[in-house]
Amino acid sequence: MDLSLDDQGARQPSRYVTDTEHAHWTWRSDTAVAAECASVVFDVDGVLADASHRQHMLKGRHKSWPRFLHAAVHDEPITSNIELLHAVPTATLRVLLTGRPMMIHDKTLEWFERHEVLWDLLIMRPEGEYGPARDTKQVEVMRLRDRGIDITCVYDDDRRNCDAFEQLGIPTVYVESGYYLELPTNGTDGFSSNVRG
Repeated sequence: MDLSLDDQGARQPSRYVTDTEHAHWTWRSDTAVAAECASVVFDVDGVLADASHRQHMLKGRHKSWPRFLHAAVHDEPITSNIELLHAVPTATLRVLLTGRPMMIHDKTLEWFERHEVLWDLLIMRPEGEYGPARDTKQVEVMRLRDRGIDITCVYDDDRRNCDAFEQLGIPTVYVESGYYLELPTNGTDGFSSNVRG
């Protein structure tokens, strides 16, 4: 179990658990850690969180990935999709698979708490990974499968991700967010180098 510092600097157990194999996987609690089970996978931005208010930060010459990412704390919840997530049977693992990087891990967890989002496993973009989300997400679903976690369905708002999941034989629900109406044709849809700032 993770340890965090309390106000007096003493080490205290965290309610969240970092996976023993993958540091970018966070389990909601030690009782949530699972393998050999069914799961449903939800994307975060555009599916559970409305990021439309920050899309303009990625347009034009002065796009800023850091501003875009840190503004996620102000996203409004997409209530209908959160209700759908909550309707997943308790015996089924609720996995949140996002292209968000670990640099906003704590802010993402705080957002889940504030909007009372139910989840079991959060998988974020690993440190130092800046490529297209579809590549990262394909790797992560294979890691889930390696654990014996059967993915019964994925909800995602990027058709390229949906196509990648379907090529792996995973049932997919495309959620229209409007963020990807103008897809890049040169394949450069990962983070730019200024994400580190």
